[in-house]
Amino acid sequence: MAGEVISLSQEPNRNANRVQVHGISPNTPPQRIRKLLSNYGPLNYLCVHDYGDRQWAIAQFFSRIDFEQCLYQLAGFILDGRRIIVVKSAPRELQEAEGAYA
Repeated sequence: MAGEVISLSQEPNRNANRVQVHGISPNTPPQRIRKLLSNYGPLNYLCVHDYGDRQWAIAQFFSRIDFEQCLYQLAGFILDGRRIIVVKSAPRELQEAEGAYA
């Protein structure tokens, strides 16, 4: 795999390199989610949504390579007794995810 040059001072496109992480236990603290996702590379954005008995997160990586690694390697990971589901966050999906439980 070829390398990728990124600039941490320049944010990626609003909808680029974003994942949605579902199936997070409500007992999992946001710091643990940030630490887990940061294992794949620097994050530009992370928002953890808490809705009663469930949590989900939307994260954006600076790098497309880091994003793809997270997307494929984190899927199915067991975190605090729950299986994590990771999906690519497309513009329409992103809008639905952020506004679905408002």
